[in-house]
Amino acid sequence: MNRLAEEGVLFQQVISQVPLTLPSHCSILTGLSPRVTGVRDQAGFSLANERTTLAELFKAAGYETAAFVGASVLNSVGGLAQGFDVYSDLAHVAGKTTEGETERRGDAVITEALHWMVASGRKPFFVWIHLFDPHTPYLPPEPFKSQYSAAPYDGEVAYVDSLLGNLFSTLTERKLEQRTTVLLTSDHGEGLGEHGEQAHGYFLYDATLRVPLILKDPLLPLRNRIVMDQVRSIDIAPTLIELFGLSKPDQIEGQSLMPLARGDRESSPRAAFSETYFPFYHFEWSPLHSIRTLNFKYIQAPKPELFDLAHDPTESENVLKAKAEVASSLAEQLKRESANSLASPTEAPVAVSATTGAQLRSLGYVGAARSAGKGKPADFLNLPDPKDKIALYNLLEEALHDAEKGRTGESNRKLLLILRQDPRIVDAHLNLGVNQAQRGANAKAIESFKQVLNLDDRNVVATYNLALCYAKLKRWKEAEEGFKASLLLAPEDAQPQLDLGRVYLLQGDLDAAARTLKSLVAMNACFRDYLLQTILMWNAPAHRLVAESKVSVQPVWRCTDPLCLKPYRVVTDDGIFDVGDNLLPRDRLDMMRVDVANEPVLQAPPDRTSPGVRENVTRVGVNTDFLDGGVFRLDPVMNVHDLSPREKASSSGRRRYHNASSIGPR
Repeated sequence: MNRLAEEGVLFQQVISQVPLTLPSHCSILTGLSPRVTGVRDQAGFSLANERTTLAELFKAAGYETAAFVGASVLNSVGGLAQGFDVYSDLAHVAGKTTEGETERRGDAVITEALHWMVASGRKPFFVWIHLFDPHTPYLPPEPFKSQYSAAPYDGEVAYVDSLLGNLFSTLTERKLEQRTTVLLTSDHGEGLGEHGEQAHGYFLYDATLRVPLILKDPLLPLRNRIVMDQVRSIDIAPTLIELFGLSKPDQIEGQSLMPLARGDRESSPRAAFSETYFPFYHFEWSPLHSIRTLNFKYIQAPKPELFDLAHDPTESENVLKAKAEVASSLAEQLKRESANSLASPTEAPVAVSATTGAQLRSLGYVGAARSAGKGKPADFLNLPDPKDKIALYNLLEEALHDAEKGRTGESNRKLLLILRQDPRIVDAHLNLGVNQAQRGANAKAIESFKQVLNLDDRNVVATYNLALCYAKLKRWKEAEEGFKASLLLAPEDAQPQLDLGRVYLLQGDLDAAARTLKSLVAMNACFRDYLLQTILMWNAPAHRLVAESKVSVQPVWRCTDPLCLKPYRVVTDDGIFDVGDNLLPRDRLDMMRVDVANEPVLQAPPDRTSPGVRENVTRVGVNTDFLDGGVFRLDPVMNVHDLSPREKASSSGRRRYHNASSIGPR
């Protein structure tokens, strides 16, 4: 990065408009503040189609466009894929489904991006490469893990720096460097303990708002130049629009950085406005708004703050009273700027799916459970000040970390302490239920999840986990209703639909199971084996022949889990057969057929009189363990039917809580 700065322009005072990944990237790619994009938090929001992105502008100008992102929080569901010919996210990487993945390392992202960029015959391109590695949890690979054992965040940064060096070297080798403009920036910073904040999103101090920005253009004589003027993340889009002569959209708030890059002075310095609604949406504490000039920052809160940045760059002394006139002037500017967002109730987020909640938790986001944060902005200043709640927030972080390490008893102790101080913290109730369910106390977990729904009746994570607990207690009707409720709140989430199919199977309702799982496969082809399992059970000898009194049925193995659907061996005069050794009636097979890449869904079984059938037994297992997020798998022992299991998406490299079946975010 230092080499890139020496070859281009380094902007020293760059302020992000929001210290959260998705909202900040929406501002970077549109030149619009969060109050205009409408994306004000990590989940439950998406960029509207009517907003114009840089990718759309470059595409309209004849460029090929591609994005390669490193975290599920930027999956296409967030709306950022508009305008990209290729959008490689954690939902579909290189054409392969990676259901449940939350993060991929930077080397994989850059490798894929380079392969795309250096492809022969490539037209002029615009490419966005997103590296998520310097982010909680901090897990740098070797040798950076050992070199930075005392500072793993620094190790992540060093790792990314090495990847960028490889990227730029490859561009040089491929003779792309001299015709490629490079802009490097970040969406937010990291607290690392400053002001009590370990990560980001909670406060609006410079530790999480000040970000790097370097621009290198081979056609402009701009080398080793440093700009000290304050600029904003929303200035990036208009800068590239001017630099490449793109059509300017009707609505854009940022200003081009090219005059400053060329050394021009601005008569009116740029003020930077920032916000975070994270405390509000997740805990019903006051949101924060700030205005920053080059010398001062004012933070609007129930207990407002003013910092003299020229003399106090770490923002350690509130000079609100000592500089009352400055504070009043900045507060008035902030009021005018925020008038649109403060004139009406803030946007209500859509329901966050159980899978998304689990993914956010695995990426280190406390408060992944959404609170029903809504109300009139005029009431914001009457809500608790996040500064007064930081100890409680950090205790919640500790409780979730304890649970992740298996210390659920200690986690529960802290969660109960939190709830005694503030019984309206949805995430505390939710994770208490998670811990209780994982310890087998499903009845207690049910009560905890009900508490969540009393506070937030649209909370999908609680709705889903409540249904799981009912299922584990064999309360099938309540489980069925719970999974259906989850699907009504988050219809795009495959997990509740999968578990609904499991509940139908466990009740023996194969018609309902087939309909549900067929719909699931239509949504996502990676679940085709679940449908295949249902086909194998349909009209199996264990049902048809027993009714005709022609066979005896024996369990293949004993399963102590009451949710385990016991497979059967079917014993006939001709030999021993598994439940799948039966040709289905043609009408039912045709009805259930789902073609995936032209593969047959079901292969015909061998001749019953073949020696292989008499001598071998195939075991077909159905894993319905709701706790472990198990999947239906064909598990042939002797391969009599040659029905090899189709591999599910690899789980290698996933961080914990990658699957919503682990009962939501931890």
